[in-house]
Amino acid sequence: MNRFYALGLLAFALTLTSCFHIRVEKIPIYWLYPWNRDARKMARAVIEEDIELIDELVQSGRVDVNMTARDTFTRFLWIATVIEKKKSFVKLLDLGADIYWGEYSHSPVYTAAGYYAEVTGDLYYLEEALKRGLDPNYRLTFRNNRPIFFPLRSTMSGYAVKGNMPDNYLAKLKLMISYGADLSLPSRAPSESFPSGSGTTVVLDAAMRAYYNAVYYLLSEFEGIQYKDYKTLNVKTNEYDYLDASVMNEVERVANSDNWWVNLARVQEFTYPWFLKTIEWLESRGEVLDIPEDLSRILTIGRDKMDYIEHYKIDKHGNITPIE
Repeated sequence: MNRFYALGLLAFALTLTSCFHIRVEKIPIYWLYPWNRDARKMARAVIEEDIELIDELVQSGRVDVNMTARDTFTRFLWIATVIEKKKSFVKLLDLGADIYWGEYSHSPVYTAAGYYAEVTGDLYYLEEALKRGLDPNYRLTFRNNRPIFFPLRSTMSGYAVKGNMPDNYLAKLKLMISYGADLSLPSRAPSESFPSGSGTTVVLDAAMRAYYNAVYYLLSEFEGIQYKDYKTLNVKTNEYDYLDASVMNEVERVANSDNWWVNLARVQEFTYPWFLKTIEWLESRGEVLDIPEDLSRILTIGRDKMDYIEHYKIDKHGNITPIE
């Protein structure tokens, strides 16, 4: 009798174990929410885009729209974002889901403004969030506190899942400007020594990525945009912190390069015409550039590396991380 009882307990335990790891579209909802049936219903509703059930669970108070899973860094909005459930994403935002919450690999705002907008060329998540009040000048709590309208992602060759990184970024930038992105914001967040922030502006950041279509757009469309003479007053020492950085420096670096490197590799068919236009614009403003007469040589430097862009990987514990 005891033998059959033991075998029964073992079978029951194995059944529970298999249920515990059940996944819905690769999301291990039983692992993430082991003791909360309503939370599992919510996760499934998000995955299946059952908008009515999502609304019912949140409005009734049975599930907190910002509930954190057992791993401490997964939330329903992140699930909707990472597996591209657009209807659920919008519904969760409408119900008060916090798009700003999360760090690097589990940040909905970073994924929307970085990965989707720039790497996949899909502005849907970013635009829907902006419609619902996303601050276009929000600074990430990681990645050196960059404002989200700055370039956030990159690939070695400049190619993306759809199109190329420079074109995708420019489309994102124009969208964010239409929602009030402040082009004068510095790259570094305010600090005790620099209450207004410090560093460079978006036009130089774009030049550092060799996104010369965006560089030329910013220079030619926005009168007075700062592209050189970066200095910031240190309120503690009452002295200026000078940066030896400018768009001219970046242009010269690319023009005089004699080997393959990341930024040079991106100045290819995507941005070469805009690179030339940027030079023309700078010279028309009286800037003196140290560059060779024949710039076509930079297109002949071959790419000996390429990207292999995938979307995301999910480990056995349900941790979801982007892959470039």
